[in-house]
Amino acid sequence: MGLDKHGFYTCKDILKVNARYNIILGERSPGKSYAVKREAIQYAWEHKAPTIALLRRYDEDIKNAAVTEYFDDNNANEGNSGDIKKITGGEYDTLFSYQSVLYFGTKDPDSGQLIRGLQCGKVFALNTDERYKSRQFPYLHDIIYEEFVTDKVYLRNEPTRLQNLVSTLLRKREGRVWLIANTISRVCPYFYEWNLSKIPYMKPGQIDRYMIDDTQLAVEFSPSSPKKSRMFFGKAAKSIQGGEWETKNYPSLPDDYESYDVIYEMYLKTSFFEHRFLMQLLVDEDGDMVLFIQPVLKQVIPDLPTLSDEFSISRNVHRYLRREHKAERTIARLFAENKVCFSSNLTGADFLGVIRNTQGIMTAH
Repeated sequence: MGLDKHGFYTCKDILKVNARYNIILGERSPGKSYAVKREAIQYAWEHKAPTIALLRRYDEDIKNAAVTEYFDDNNANEGNSGDIKKITGGEYDTLFSYQSVLYFGTKDPDSGQLIRGLQCGKVFALNTDERYKSRQFPYLHDIIYEEFVTDKVYLRNEPTRLQNLVSTLLRKREGRVWLIANTISRVCPYFYEWNLSKIPYMKPGQIDRYMIDDTQLAVEFSPSSPKKSRMFFGKAAKSIQGGEWETKNYPSLPDDYESYDVIYEMYLKTSFFEHRFLMQLLVDEDGDMVLFIQPVLKQVIPDLPTLSDEFSISRNVHRYLRREHKAERTIARLFAENKVCFSSNLTGADFLGVIRNTQGIMTAH
Protein backbone atom coordinates (compact mmCIF):
# COMPACT_ATOMS: atom_id res chain seq x y z
CA MET A 1 0.00 0.00 0.00
CA GLY A 2 1.22 3.47 -0.89
CA LEU A 3 4.46 2.44 -2.64
CA ASP A 4 5.14 1.81 -6.31
CA LYS A 5 7.15 -1.12 -7.66
CA HIS A 6 10.38 0.82 -7.09
CA GLY A 7 9.63 1.42 -3.40
CA PHE A 8 8.66 5.08 -3.73
CA TYR A 9 5.54 6.73 -2.36
CA THR A 10 2.52 7.08 -4.61
CA CYS A 11 -0.70 9.07 -4.05
CA LYS A 12 -2.94 6.39 -5.56
CA ASP A 13 -4.31 5.09 -2.24
CA ILE A 14 -5.11 8.42 -0.63
CA LEU A 15 -6.66 9.65 -3.89
CA LYS A 16 -9.22 6.84 -3.65
CA VAL A 17 -10.66 8.54 -0.55
CA ASN A 18 -11.49 11.61 -2.68
CA ALA A 19 -11.00 13.95 0.29
CA ARG A 20 -10.76 17.74 0.10
CA TYR A 21 -7.82 17.79 2.53
CA ASN A 22 -5.09 15.18 2.12
CA ILE A 23 -2.54 14.98 4.95
CA ILE A 24 0.56 12.87 4.29
CA LEU A 25 3.02 12.15 7.09
CA GLY A 26 5.99 9.85 7.37
CA GLU A 27 9.73 9.37 7.13
CA ARG A 28 11.94 11.80 5.21
CA SER A 29 11.82 9.51 2.24
CA PRO A 30 10.34 7.79 0.15
CA GLY A 31 9.14 10.70 -1.99
CA LYS A 32 5.95 12.12 -0.49
CA SER A 33 6.56 15.57 -1.96
CA TYR A 34 7.64 14.19 -5.31
CA ALA A 35 4.43 12.18 -5.71
CA VAL A 36 2.15 15.07 -4.75
CA LYS A 37 3.98 17.46 -7.07
CA ARG A 38 3.68 15.00 -9.94
CA GLU A 39 -0.07 14.65 -9.36
CA ALA A 40 -0.52 18.43 -9.31
CA ILE A 41 1.73 18.96 -12.36
CA GLN A 42 -0.20 16.34 -14.32
CA TYR A 43 -3.48 18.09 -13.52
CA ALA A 44 -2.09 21.51 -14.52
CA TRP A 45 -0.85 20.20 -17.85
CA GLU A 46 -4.09 18.39 -18.65
CA HIS A 47 -6.06 21.59 -18.01
CA LYS A 48 -3.44 23.91 -19.59
CA ALA A 49 -4.01 26.34 -16.70
CA PRO A 50 -2.27 27.70 -13.57
CA THR A 51 -3.87 25.23 -11.15
CA ILE A 52 -0.99 24.74 -8.66
CA ALA A 53 -0.69 26.79 -5.45
CA LEU A 54 2.58 26.12 -3.65
CA LEU A 55 2.32 27.29 -0.04
CA ARG A 56 4.98 27.77 2.60
CA ARG A 57 4.75 29.24 6.11
CA TYR A 58 7.04 32.26 5.63
CA ASP A 59 7.68 34.58 2.70
CA GLU A 60 11.43 33.98 3.02
CA ASP A 61 10.78 30.40 1.87
CA ILE A 62 9.13 31.34 -1.44
CA LYS A 63 11.99 33.12 -3.16
CA ASN A 64 12.41 32.14 -6.81
CA ALA A 65 15.61 30.15 -6.29
CA ALA A 66 14.18 28.15 -3.38
CA VAL A 67 10.97 27.29 -5.22
CA THR A 68 12.78 26.34 -8.43
CA GLU A 69 15.08 24.09 -6.40
CA TYR A 70 11.99 22.49 -4.84
CA PHE A 71 11.03 21.22 -8.31
CA ASP A 72 14.52 19.95 -9.16
CA ASP A 73 13.54 16.31 -8.82
CA ASN A 74 10.72 16.86 -11.32
CA ASN A 75 12.88 18.77 -13.81
CA ALA A 76 15.14 17.39 -16.48
CA ASN A 77 18.77 17.50 -15.41
CA GLU A 78 21.92 15.46 -15.73
CA GLY A 79 21.02 11.80 -15.45
CA ASN A 80 17.29 12.48 -15.05
CA SER A 81 14.82 13.00 -17.88
CA GLY A 82 12.29 14.47 -15.42
CA ASP A 83 8.53 14.31 -15.02
CA ILE A 84 8.00 17.62 -16.80
CA LYS A 85 9.42 16.29 -20.05
CA LYS A 86 7.34 13.11 -19.81
CA ILE A 87 4.11 14.86 -18.82
CA THR A 88 4.34 17.55 -21.49
CA GLY A 89 5.43 15.17 -24.20
CA GLY A 90 8.79 16.90 -24.54
CA GLU A 91 7.34 20.39 -25.00
CA TYR A 92 8.90 21.54 -21.73
CA ASP A 93 11.61 20.13 -19.50
CA THR A 94 11.50 22.43 -16.47
CA LEU A 95 9.13 23.94 -13.95
CA PHE A 96 10.36 27.10 -12.22
CA SER A 97 9.30 30.22 -10.34
CA TYR A 98 9.56 33.79 -11.57
CA GLN A 99 8.07 36.63 -9.50
CA SER A 100 5.98 34.12 -7.52
CA VAL A 101 4.47 32.63 -10.67
CA LEU A 102 5.11 29.01 -11.66
CA TYR A 103 5.92 28.30 -15.29
CA PHE A 104 6.49 25.32 -17.49
CA GLY A 105 9.65 26.14 -19.38
CA THR A 106 12.77 25.01 -21.11
CA LYS A 107 16.37 25.29 -20.07
CA ASP A 108 18.93 26.37 -22.67
CA PRO A 109 21.58 23.60 -22.66
CA ASP A 110 24.40 26.03 -23.37
CA SER A 111 23.65 29.12 -21.29
CA GLY A 112 21.44 27.48 -18.64
CA GLN A 113 18.89 30.26 -19.15
CA LEU A 114 15.30 29.39 -18.24
CA ILE A 115 12.76 30.26 -20.93
CA ARG A 116 9.22 30.76 -19.73
CA GLY A 117 6.33 28.91 -21.30
CA LEU A 118 2.84 28.08 -20.04
CA GLN A 119 1.87 29.35 -16.58
CA CYS A 120 1.00 26.47 -14.26
CA GLY A 121 0.54 28.06 -10.82
CA LYS A 122 1.50 30.56 -8.16
CA VAL A 123 3.48 30.65 -4.92
CA PHE A 124 2.12 31.89 -1.59
CA ALA A 125 3.30 32.49 1.99
CA LEU A 126 0.86 31.88 4.83
CA ASN A 127 2.31 34.64 7.02
CA THR A 128 1.35 37.21 4.35
CA ASP A 129 -2.18 35.85 3.84
CA GLU A 130 -3.81 39.29 4.19
CA ARG A 131 -2.25 40.58 0.97
CA TYR A 132 -4.10 37.99 -1.14
CA LYS A 133 -7.64 38.69 0.07
CA SER A 134 -8.81 41.08 -2.67
CA ARG A 135 -7.22 39.15 -5.55
CA GLN A 136 -8.73 36.56 -7.87
CA PHE A 137 -7.22 33.14 -8.64
CA PRO A 138 -9.79 31.53 -10.95
CA TYR A 139 -7.86 28.40 -11.94
CA LEU A 140 -6.21 27.14 -8.76
CA HIS A 141 -7.05 23.57 -7.82
CA ASP A 142 -4.16 21.91 -5.92
CA ILE A 143 -2.85 23.71 -2.82
CA ILE A 144 0.39 22.11 -1.62
CA TYR A 145 1.50 23.10 1.88
CA GLU A 146 4.97 21.74 2.51
CA GLU A 147 6.42 21.20 6.00
CA PHE A 148 3.20 22.13 7.76
CA VAL A 149 4.50 20.30 10.86
CA THR A 150 7.44 22.08 12.46
CA ASP A 151 9.56 21.71 15.58
CA LYS A 152 9.76 25.49 15.77
CA VAL A 153 7.02 28.13 16.11
CA TYR A 154 3.63 28.11 14.38
CA LEU A 155 1.75 31.20 13.26
CA ARG A 156 -0.92 32.44 15.61
CA ASN A 157 -4.27 30.79 14.74
CA GLU A 158 -2.53 28.99 11.89
CA PRO A 159 -5.17 26.34 11.03
CA THR A 160 -7.83 29.07 10.75
CA ARG A 161 -5.52 31.25 8.67
CA LEU A 162 -4.93 28.34 6.34
CA GLN A 163 -8.65 27.83 5.80
CA ASN A 164 -9.13 31.56 5.23
CA LEU A 165 -6.40 31.46 2.59
CA VAL A 166 -7.98 28.39 0.99
CA SER A 167 -11.22 30.38 0.81
CA THR A 168 -9.39 33.23 -0.92
CA LEU A 169 -7.64 30.97 -3.42
CA LEU A 170 -10.57 28.71 -4.30
CA ARG A 171 -13.56 30.95 -3.56
CA LYS A 172 -16.64 28.77 -4.16
CA ARG A 173 -14.76 26.08 -6.08
CA GLU A 174 -13.72 22.77 -4.56
CA GLY A 175 -10.10 21.77 -4.99
CA ARG A 176 -7.55 19.65 -3.17
CA VAL A 177 -5.38 20.71 -0.25
CA TRP A 178 -2.22 18.68 0.31
CA LEU A 179 -0.47 18.96 3.67
CA ILE A 180 2.90 17.20 3.70
CA ALA A 181 5.30 16.74 6.61
CA ASN A 182 7.90 14.52 8.16
CA THR A 183 7.29 13.04 11.61
CA ILE A 184 9.34 15.65 13.43
CA SER A 185 6.89 16.73 16.16
CA ARG A 186 3.56 15.58 17.59
CA VAL A 187 2.95 19.13 18.81
CA CYS A 188 0.89 20.50 15.94
CA PRO A 189 -2.13 22.84 16.12
CA TYR A 190 -3.72 21.13 13.10
CA PHE A 191 -3.89 17.83 14.98
CA TYR A 192 -5.58 19.56 17.92
CA GLU A 193 -7.95 21.99 16.22
CA TRP A 194 -9.11 19.48 13.63
CA ASN A 195 -9.35 16.72 16.24
CA LEU A 196 -7.07 14.37 14.31
CA SER A 197 -6.73 12.32 17.46
CA LYS A 198 -5.44 9.10 15.91
CA ILE A 199 -2.37 10.59 14.23
CA PRO A 200 0.15 9.96 17.07
CA TYR A 201 -0.78 6.26 17.00
CA MET A 202 -0.85 5.61 13.25
CA LYS A 203 1.28 2.91 11.65
CA PRO A 204 3.09 3.12 8.29
CA GLY A 205 0.67 2.44 5.44
CA GLN A 206 -2.42 3.41 7.46
CA ILE A 207 -5.03 5.82 6.07
CA ASP A 208 -7.65 7.36 8.37
CA ARG A 209 -10.71 9.34 7.35
CA TYR A 210 -12.20 12.24 9.28
CA MET A 211 -15.44 14.07 8.55
CA ILE A 212 -15.59 17.60 9.97
CA ASP A 213 -18.98 19.17 9.24
CA ASP A 214 -19.34 18.37 5.51
CA THR A 215 -15.63 18.28 4.72
CA GLN A 216 -13.73 15.02 4.44
CA LEU A 217 -10.07 14.80 5.45
CA ALA A 218 -7.78 11.88 4.71
CA VAL A 219 -4.61 11.25 6.72
CA GLU A 220 -2.01 8.82 5.44
CA PHE A 221 1.04 7.66 7.35
CA SER A 222 3.17 6.84 4.36
CA PRO A 223 4.76 3.40 4.24
CA SER A 224 8.46 3.13 4.98
CA SER A 225 10.69 2.59 2.01
CA PRO A 226 12.07 -0.96 1.81
CA LYS A 227 15.37 0.53 0.66
CA LYS A 228 17.39 1.56 3.71
CA SER A 229 20.58 3.58 3.64
CA ARG A 230 23.53 2.63 5.82
CA MET A 231 24.30 6.35 6.26
CA PHE A 232 21.85 6.60 9.18
CA PHE A 233 21.90 4.86 12.54
CA GLY A 234 20.58 4.99 16.08
CA LYS A 235 17.69 7.25 17.09
CA ALA A 236 17.98 9.45 13.98
CA ALA A 237 17.54 6.43 11.69
CA LYS A 238 14.20 5.57 13.31
CA SER A 239 12.82 8.95 12.24
CA ILE A 240 14.63 9.42 8.93
CA GLN A 241 13.97 5.91 7.65
CA GLY A 242 11.36 4.45 9.95
CA GLY A 243 8.80 7.22 10.39
CA GLU A 244 8.94 7.28 14.19
CA TRP A 245 8.26 10.66 15.79
CA GLU A 246 11.54 12.50 15.96
CA THR A 247 12.97 13.05 19.43
CA LYS A 248 16.34 13.65 20.97
CA ASN A 249 17.60 12.64 24.40
CA TYR A 250 16.14 14.67 27.26
CA PRO A 251 17.19 14.50 30.92
CA SER A 252 15.54 11.89 33.11
CA LEU A 253 15.56 11.73 36.89
CA PRO A 254 19.00 10.69 38.18
CA ASP A 255 17.39 8.57 40.91
CA ASP A 256 14.20 6.53 41.25
CA TYR A 257 11.07 8.68 41.34
CA GLU A 258 10.10 7.18 44.72
CA SER A 259 13.26 8.57 46.32
CA TYR A 260 12.06 12.18 45.87
CA ASP A 261 9.56 14.18 47.90
CA VAL A 262 6.89 16.09 45.98
CA ILE A 263 6.87 19.68 47.25
CA TYR A 264 4.37 21.13 44.79
CA GLU A 265 2.53 20.11 41.63
CA MET A 266 0.39 21.76 38.99
CA TYR A 267 -0.93 21.15 35.48
CA LEU A 268 0.04 22.87 32.25
CA LYS A 269 -2.52 23.10 29.44
CA THR A 270 -2.52 25.59 26.56
CA SER A 271 -5.09 26.68 24.00
CA PHE A 272 -2.91 25.60 21.07
CA PHE A 273 -2.44 21.90 21.74
CA GLU A 274 -4.28 19.08 23.44
CA HIS A 275 -1.19 17.97 25.35
CA ARG A 276 -1.58 18.29 29.13
CA PHE A 277 1.31 17.89 31.55
CA LEU A 278 1.80 17.42 35.26
CA MET A 279 4.66 19.56 36.58
CA GLN A 280 6.10 18.45 39.91
CA LEU A 281 8.65 20.23 42.07
CA LEU A 282 10.76 17.44 43.55
CA VAL A 283 13.47 17.49 46.21
CA ASP A 284 16.00 14.76 46.96
CA GLU A 285 17.49 13.73 50.30
CA ASP A 286 20.29 16.30 49.90
CA GLY A 287 17.81 19.15 49.48
CA ASP A 288 18.45 19.59 45.74
CA MET A 289 15.37 20.38 43.67
CA VAL A 290 14.35 19.47 40.13
CA LEU A 291 11.30 20.13 37.98
CA PHE A 292 9.80 16.86 36.74
CA ILE A 293 7.42 16.74 33.74
CA GLN A 294 5.13 13.88 32.80
CA PRO A 295 2.10 13.65 30.50
CA VAL A 296 -1.38 13.57 31.99
CA LEU A 297 -3.06 10.45 30.67
CA LYS A 298 -5.79 10.03 33.28
CA GLN A 299 -8.53 12.23 34.66
CA VAL A 300 -7.17 15.40 36.22
CA ILE A 301 -7.49 16.37 39.88
CA PRO A 302 -9.95 19.29 39.74
CA ASP A 303 -8.45 21.39 42.55
CA LEU A 304 -4.86 21.25 41.34
CA PRO A 305 -3.47 24.63 40.16
CA THR A 306 -3.30 24.94 36.36
CA LEU A 307 -0.99 27.00 34.18
CA SER A 308 -2.86 27.92 31.00
CA ASP A 309 -3.32 30.70 28.46
CA GLU A 310 -7.00 29.77 28.07
CA PHE A 311 -9.61 32.12 29.51
CA SER A 312 -10.90 31.08 32.90
CA ILE A 313 -12.30 32.87 35.95
CA SER A 314 -11.23 30.00 38.20
CA ARG A 315 -8.81 30.99 40.96
CA ASN A 316 -6.89 27.79 40.19
CA VAL A 317 -6.00 28.81 36.60
CA HIS A 318 -3.13 31.22 35.92
CA ARG A 319 -1.58 32.62 32.74
CA TYR A 320 1.91 32.79 34.27
CA LEU A 321 3.70 31.29 37.21
CA ARG A 322 3.05 33.48 40.25
CA ARG A 323 6.05 35.45 41.47
CA GLU A 324 4.57 35.77 44.96
CA HIS A 325 4.15 32.00 45.23
CA LYS A 326 7.44 30.50 46.43
CA ALA A 327 7.03 27.09 44.80
CA GLU A 328 5.95 28.51 41.43
CA ARG A 329 8.76 31.05 41.55
CA THR A 330 11.13 28.12 42.09
CA ILE A 331 9.59 26.27 39.12
CA ALA A 332 10.28 29.31 36.90
CA ARG A 333 13.88 29.44 38.11
CA LEU A 334 14.51 25.72 37.58
CA PHE A 335 13.06 25.90 34.08
CA ALA A 336 15.25 28.91 33.23
CA GLU A 337 18.31 27.03 34.54
CA ASN A 338 17.44 23.84 32.58
CA LYS A 339 17.04 21.84 35.78
CA VAL A 340 14.17 19.91 34.24
CA CYS A 341 13.69 16.15 33.86
CA PHE A 342 11.10 14.29 31.81
CA SER A 343 9.35 10.95 32.10
CA SER A 344 10.40 10.11 28.49
CA ASN A 345 12.13 11.63 25.49
CA LEU A 346 8.79 11.99 23.73
CA THR A 347 7.41 13.88 26.73
CA GLY A 348 10.40 16.22 26.57
CA ALA A 349 9.85 16.88 22.86
CA ASP A 350 6.11 17.46 23.33
CA PHE A 351 6.50 19.71 26.38
CA LEU A 352 9.17 21.95 24.88
CA GLY A 353 7.22 22.16 21.62
CA VAL A 354 4.21 23.46 23.54
CA ILE A 355 6.34 25.96 25.47
CA ARG A 356 7.90 27.33 22.26
CA ASN A 357 4.43 28.11 20.97
CA THR A 358 3.09 29.61 24.21
CA GLN A 359 5.35 32.57 24.72
CA GLY A 360 6.34 33.37 28.29
CA ILE A 361 4.08 30.86 30.00
CA MET A 362 6.90 29.42 32.12
CA THR A 363 7.99 32.81 33.46
CA ALA A 364 7.03 34.23 36.86
CA HIS A 365 4.90 37.40 37.02
